[in-house]
Amino acid sequence: MANIRNDSRVVIHAAGFDLNATSSVVEDPVFRRRVFTQPETHWYSTQHELELLVASAPMIEVHLSK
Repeated sequence: MANIRNDSRVVIHAAGFDLNATSSVVEDPVFRRRVFTQPETHWYSTQHELELLVASAPMIEVHLSK
């Protein structure tokens, strides 16, 4: 997280490609709660209570460059 806060540029390595992107730390509690209550993220809610996840779990958003 410290690296993302310091420099938002990232490279995603996937399927033999290097994709340039920027990233940002997600701090909006409404958005974070919505993510952690989706069926696709159910596993996370089995690890800690929802309020702890919303308050402190690392979360970044990645924006692929065109």
